[in-house]
Amino acid sequence: MDRDTPIYISLTGTDSHQIKIPAGQGSFSIGRIGMDKKKFDVLVGENAVIDWDVFNTFYTPHGQ
Repeated sequence: MDRDTPIYISLTGTDSHQIKIPAGQGSFSIGRIGMDKKKFDVLVGENAVIDWDVFNTFYTPHGQ
């Protein structure tokens, strides 16, 4: 994955969120729509169903 190129993830629907995670960022935060966007990587609707399996493709074994 090229960290300079934004990618789409299907967090709440097909390609629902565009993200860009800087090198070295070890976390990913999700907030509700209406919260301060600067504090979160993505915002979702209050009753949105989140597909947590979308993160499985980003898994890397420890130390890689």
